Parts: sequence; C-alpha cells; structure tokens
Amino acid sequence: MNFYKRLQSVIGNSRVLQRIDAKLCCKELIDFPPPLFIVGAPRVGSTLLYQAIIAKYETTYLTNLHSLFYSEPCLAEYIVRLLRKTGCKYRSSFISNYGFVNGALGPSEAGPTFRHWFGEADFNIGDHRTDCQKIQRIFSLLCSLQGIPFVSKNLFNSMRLGEILKCFPEAFLVWMRRDRSEVVRSIIKMRKELCGDVNKWASVRTPHWEEVQKLSPEDQVVRQIETIEKYIEKIFESRSVENCVQINFAELCQQPEDVIDFIMDRYSIINNGRRIPIRNSFSPELFQQIRKNHK
Repeated sequence: MNFYKRLQSVIGNSRVLQRIDAKLCCKELIDFPPPLFIVGAPRVGSTLLYQAIIAKYETTYLTNLHSLFYSEPCLAEYIVRLLRKTGCKYRSSFISNYGFVNGALGPSEAGPTFRHWFGEADFNIGDHRTDCQKIQRIFSLLCSLQGIPFVSKNLFNSMRLGEILKCFPEAFLVWMRRDRSEVVRSIIKMRKELCGDVNKWASVRTPHWEEVQKLSPEDQVVRQIETIEKYIEKIFESRSVENCVQINFAELCQQPEDVIDFIMDRYSIINNGRRIPIRNSFSPELFQQIRKNHK
C-alpha cells in the first residue's frame, strides 16, 4: 500500500474528522439541480468528456482532495473552497493517466467516495445500506454556492446505477461510447501496463467475473464490455429519454465544444429550462488541445 492509500485510509477512518464532517454538512435538505453522471465501459474516453464539461461550464465535482477525504466530503468541500479563495485553481490540459488527473483540485473519479456512498455494485451490494438522505444533504452543500449541477465520472457507477437512481431519480445520465475494437485494444493495453498481465482483470467488475476470467483475454474484455453496456441499456430503456443521452468518442474528439454544448442543452430541459453558466475563464481555444491530442 503506497503512502497516498495509507493516508486516505487514516483520514477516511478518522472518527474525529467524521464528527467534524457531520457538523459541516447541511442539516436540512436544500433543493439542488439534478446531478449528471457519466457512465460507460472502461477506456471509452469518459475522462476527456468529464474534463471538457468542467472546462467550459460552471459545475461542481469531486476533486482529488475530496477523494482523499472520502468519508468526510463536507469537510473536504470547505477545504477546497478555502484553497480556491487563496488562488488555487484547476485548469485542464485534457491529459489523464487511466482516469487519474493531476492536482489536488483536479477532477477525480473518487472511487472510495462512491463506494462509501453506494456500495461495490448493484449485483454485489452485500450488507451495504445506501443512506440517500445523507447523500442528498451532501449534494445540497456541494451545489450550494451558485445552484450549479454536480458532475461526476466513475465508470464503476455504471454497475451502481440502481442504487444511484434510488437517491437521484431525476439524475441525468451520459453514456459515453467508442468503437468496440478500439476499446478492446485499450483495455488489453491497460491490463499490461497496470497489472503486468493481460489475464488479470482491470477496472469495472461484472457479475461472475471470476468465471469470465477462464476465457481468453480478448474474450474476457469483450464480455466485460457487453455486460456493462447491457446493464446501462436496461437502465436507459426504463427512463425518460429526456434524462439520458449517448455520446460518441470520435465526435467528441472532432467537435468537442459542439458535443459539450449538446449535452448541456439537453440537461437544461430537465433543469426547468435553466441554462448552466459558462466559466469566466473559458476560451474556445482551450478545446484545440483536444483536437491536437486526438487527431
């Protein structure tokens, strides 16, 4: 276990910090816009989409610092606000390493936070009990400054949508997709680089994943992708079309600003027509980096 993981464990299990956090969180539920969740299979370009939305639009999100304080999100939020007041800012370069974005204020997948809130997965909930009232009060604080929406990207949430939608039935879901063959190659590469073995499972676990590991690495990955996408598709079919949208990675790379605007225009429909403000620091030239990186 590296130093960061040890520190995260110490902070996350601190009774003292948890008591402070409880005092800082909203005592009463305050209305906030529907949250936006980016979902999909691994290696579909979801981190790029996450960064692009945050780059242009005034949204709130979980930073790497929030992830460090995974069981004390309200305390983390106050620390983040203090850092921003002192001049600390995050400006995206649209670079990430298997979902990780550098910087204390960089957008985080916040895996421990979402696991703490919603459990491992809908198919493996165990004895976890999702406390929707507590989570909603946390979101009340996260969105309280300007009434701006919460945006997140954690692909493990693709298999937690049942639990998430219990708390946020009006949530807006963005399904990021990419050419299947490209995704398979990218996941195989990820297995080599992160696990040192193409036979070792990486990223989102699916039902009966241990049995699936008996297949060839390529077949494992195909089954992983198919299972995740079938689950998302089932969720999408059960929801209003206004609360869901699908995005293609190739289109994001070619026309990033148009794709981001399309998503937020669709989002404004479920947000009572209220449009999300553009960040003061945004410049259209910022998205040229996306085109440059993904020619």
